[in-house]
Amino acid sequence: LQHEGGVYDLQVASVTRSPPIFATASSSGDVFAFLPSQEGIYEQNSIHKYRLSASAVAWGHASDVLASASEDGSIQLHQMAEGGFAPKTTVAARDSTHVTAIQWHPQGVNELLVATASGCLKLYDQRCMSRPQGNLLEAQSPLLSLCTDGDYFGCGTSDGKLFVARFDSPSQTLVQTTHGRDVPVWSMAMRGGPQMFFSAGADGRLMQHGERRWKLSDTYNLAINSLDLQPESDILVSCLLYTSPSPRDS
Repeated sequence: LQHEGGVYDLQVASVTRSPPIFATASSSGDVFAFLPSQEGIYEQNSIHKYRLSASAVAWGHASDVLASASEDGSIQLHQMAEGGFAPKTTVAARDSTHVTAIQWHPQGVNELLVATASGCLKLYDQRCMSRPQGNLLEAQSPLLSLCTDGDYFGCGTSDGKLFVARFDSPSQTLVQTTHGRDVPVWSMAMRGGPQMFFSAGADGRLMQHGERRWKLSDTYNLAINSLDLQPESDILVSCLLYTSPSPRDS
């Protein structure tokens, strides 16, 4: 699958579908949904085109809503029609700074978590997106990555720091560690909160943290832009940024 530009985020709607559908955000500003045809071949469907780079995508709990965000601070909600074609798009919010990552709250159906380049992790309600409900985290450096699992959320920063906390006590950080000194953490995934979480960065390393471990290849020659750990399964999807001499990135 090819993009006109680097892939900044990739999220699978559900691996329980056969075959699964997924969405991507790219540096060209495009948000795509990849859907299987009757022949089982994936078709690339344009969902939205941002003025600047599309930075993140996130499927809703029922996979009928796709949220996307851009470097210009705008957040869009896309109501996915039957089959995923011709979605209805609404302008949800416009943040004052670059939106770097988004995730739906694992327990709040209408709540959207928004990570920003200002270092704030903000909580929005889908029913009233005019302003955030509040901040869950305020870091001293830009937040680049975000993950959730049950009662927990995790964030990674531009200078390599990792934070894990509970939603009911976000000011009390349970884990504060590093992916690598001054290494941007481009993506995170979590299973069991602080017991097992993953970080991927610009150095090409896929690192595991916590007491539980999987046997994984932990070093790539390419930067890892996106991680997606599917709920209730042992499937970890990773997306590598591949830059070739041609103007096309994969």
